[in-house]
Amino acid sequence: MKGTWNAETATIENEAPWVEVGGPIGPDGMCLDIDGNVYVTVFDQGKIAVISPLGKVVETIPLPYKRPTSCIFDTTGRYGLLVTDAEKGILFNINHRGKGLPSFKRYK
Repeated sequence: MKGTWNAETATIENEAPWVEVGGPIGPDGMCLDIDGNVYVTVFDQGKIAVISPLGKVVETIPLPYKRPTSCIFDTTGRYGLLVTDAEKGILFNINHRGKGLPSFKRYK
């Protein structure tokens, strides 16, 4: 969602969807690439929607399974984009040219 924050009333005004990705159930998990694109799994559609920082779907990645729930880039580059699927109960990878941001930082 996008809108305007009203600090006096602690509410969001002029609320509207940021982007529509489809699906009877809709978007689920997501991750970011180094260019600021958002990769969103679309549950029950067997796809990942790639959304630019401007809120436009710039790519649709078809998946071999119908119910993706989350995705994350392997920042080592060995596995590409890792995806979980609820239909099969699996974690699988797809080779994808994108590079992702680390999802967490290790502290020593």
